[in-house]
Amino acid sequence: LFVTFKDGDRYSITPISFHFDEDSPVVVLTGPNNGGKTTLGRHLTLNQIMAQAGALTLSEKTRASFVDGIYFTRSVGDRVEDSNGVYKAYLENCMAAISRCTPHSILFLDELGTGTNTEEGVRISEQVYGFLVKNGIRTIHSTHLTELGRNALEGKYSGVVGWGIGVTEHGNPVYVPVQ
Repeated sequence: LFVTFKDGDRYSITPISFHFDEDSPVVVLTGPNNGGKTTLGRHLTLNQIMAQAGALTLSEKTRASFVDGIYFTRSVGDRVEDSNGVYKAYLENCMAAISRCTPHSILFLDELGTGTNTEEGVRISEQVYGFLVKNGIRTIHSTHLTELGRNALEGKYSGVVGWGIGVTEHGNPVYVPVQ
């Protein structure tokens, strides 16, 4: 898979290799603000959709298994009419997406655990990881929560792998899968 970034008037290409491991279905993307976590997650899921549709992908080589659904979560804003705040509405969105997932689905959780205090966000995310791993649901989770990222990168969660995203001196992202 190649991710293209504009650098002034030129474009640079950052090659990456990505796959879901059967024993570790959850991938946590962590890194700085505007480092490309959400962009990478969307790019990976779009590549899956294109491959499944038989279209050309943005890859040198693509090997994709059939999926029965790709589910995204995102912040949905306040719902004043039924007294739901942003975080409660987001968690309901997450629960609805997760309840539809099977081991043949892909779930993209964008910023699960943010929007509440850090400790509570980390604990909620850890519980969700346990459920996703137990049920074999292939998941990409982008997060700003340092503790989640550090624990995933250090292999402290069973069935969860971490990817650290950094930035080069020229401002281009670097994707580092940690095995």
